[in-house]
Amino acid sequence: MNSLTSLTIEFANENKKNLLALGAGDKPVVVDLTQTEAIDLSGIQLLVATLKEAAGKKREIHFAGTLSDSVKKTLMGTGLFEIGCETGEALENSLKAVSQ
Repeated sequence: MNSLTSLTIEFANENKKNLLALGAGDKPVVVDLTQTEAIDLSGIQLLVATLKEAAGKKREIHFAGTLSDSVKKTLMGTGLFEIGCETGEALENSLKAVSQ
């Protein structure tokens, strides 16, 4: 399992490189979001793009872990996510729903 600590604009290039590298293999990848303390709209966009790219290449990438209070607050503030988006799995499902 892999983790990202800050999904913000200042780390966007680094996070993009890391996620692309993780998705380059043939095995399913699980990204643990438990240690993620910050997210902004660029981070949300990066997660959506990662899911779309993996699906286009027929690769599996999943999000897991319990989301921090600060991440949940930011997600709720966007208006895209409802109460109950407590885990990486729930976030993954919500991202897939809003990106279709």
